[in-house]
Amino acid sequence: MAVTDHGVVQAFPEAQKAAKKTGLKILYGSELFRLEDHFNYIYNPSDRLLKQESFVVFDTETTGLSCRYGRLIEFGAVKRDQSGQILDQIDFFINPDRKLSSFSINVSHITQEQVDHGKPIKQALNDIKEFFGDSIIVAHNAAFDFDFINEALKNNGREKLKNPVIDTLPLSRYLYPDR
Repeated sequence: MAVTDHGVVQAFPEAQKAAKKTGLKILYGSELFRLEDHFNYIYNPSDRLLKQESFVVFDTETTGLSCRYGRLIEFGAVKRDQSGQILDQIDFFINPDRKLSSFSINVSHITQEQVDHGKPIKQALNDIKEFFGDSIIVAHNAAFDFDFINEALKNNGREKLKNPVIDTLPLSRYLYPDR
């Protein structure tokens, strides 16, 4: 049996366990991604002046690494004004309507009980969009979190986010190329 993982090799231990139980021989493969020379650190660019804008710095936790197959399980954010003062903050769990894998629990340290009492996805998405408002969004590895939120919005018949987004991961790679 051949097992190909996409961008990671996290399925390999499970495949190995299954092979031992069934006697199958596993052929391991992985689809890998190439790191681009040019970093995209702005999504939905606009002509807005940064010194006149509010920012929402946010992060999510998910059930996995694929926005197509995984679900959001936690959202946290802080809204700051132009001077850096905190205007508001939010943090809540989201019920994924499925059982968490041991992988998700180990990586996120979020329990099944916490998400079972979390907000339903439609309410969570409303709260996220309301909190973002028209602010500029900032996140480390924003492409991951931004894609997860947009995929959830799409799956729930909602319009994708149009806010400008600053991704601090490629920005930090650009600013500190030797690290």
